[in-house]
Amino acid sequence: MDGDIDDVLGALRADDEASRMAELTE
Repeated sequence: MDGDIDDVLGALRADDEASRMAELTE
């Protein structure tokens, strides 16, 4: 169960970083 939560948080963080990078390049 804990592993699943880590996977979700990791995905959200990666999404967040991708969004920030996209904003910076615009």
